[in-house]
Amino acid sequence: MASEKALKIGNVLAFLIFAIGTGYALFGRDHVADIFHGYETYFDPGITDLRMGVAKSGAAFALTECLAKFIARWVFIIWAAVHILLLGFVAYQWTDEARDSVTSRIDWLFVISALLNAFWFNLLEGNHVVVALIVSILTILSVSVIYYNLAEHRTPGTWGQIVFIHAPFSVWHGLIVFMSVLNAFVAFTSVPHDDTGEALPPDAFHLVLVYIAFIFLALAAVMYVEYKKEQCDVAPAWVIALCLWAVYDKQHDQYIRWPALAAAIVATLIPIKVVASKVIAHNRIRSEQEQPLLS
Repeated sequence: MASEKALKIGNVLAFLIFAIGTGYALFGRDHVADIFHGYETYFDPGITDLRMGVAKSGAAFALTECLAKFIARWVFIIWAAVHILLLGFVAYQWTDEARDSVTSRIDWLFVISALLNAFWFNLLEGNHVVVALIVSILTILSVSVIYYNLAEHRTPGTWGQIVFIHAPFSVWHGLIVFMSVLNAFVAFTSVPHDDTGEALPPDAFHLVLVYIAFIFLALAAVMYVEYKKEQCDVAPAWVIALCLWAVYDKQHDQYIRWPALAAAIVATLIPIKVVASKVIAHNRIRSEQEQPLLS
């Protein structure tokens, strides 16, 4: 009992450190967007004015442009959603309903994950981008173990478990996967400029890296939905989709922009298709089971 109480107190303290570290990065002078916008890459998501660039694409693309720019303005605010969901988790952990998940499935991994994430952002703010990438991978591994434990060993039985146990780690995981990929571009690539200061178009090497990232993230979005089988975990899939829409908005080179749009559409629509297919299959099975009773 004492160890359980220590675990829950540790979760609260870890959340406070996480919120202060990443919260300052989000809402303070050096927020997350400024951190990454300080490093120019061919994979940057954008936070731009909603009105900019719509007319340039013509009427056929106006709706797509508006959608992308609206999403791009808010993509980094997903961190605020992570904060709110994890705050709900540290409050909900004190209930009897959450006891088994907290003590058996999550254990001290939340403490480790929260501290690693805060350290990761601190390293980014200090321009230690390669070390930050290593820490980001460790953060993903730690959160992945939580995600796996919750997915494999306990299905959400109530709305409280769905919202305050499963959703926080789903959204968190999807976002740090994308941001780790972005961190990799920050660590190992850059955008060259000509004598006038204009950015040069990407070479073949950078294009290959960008395409690999798009394919990886689009597949990750699909796998999130497939992995949890009947639960259809769309939250992290759509987090990645939102981030890909933001990349489409920010990047203006046609060899990056349109593949980014394709990846964003795949990450947005495929989870919907998978969910719809499973709902239809579930309803068909339920109908077949009820038919003998009616006859």
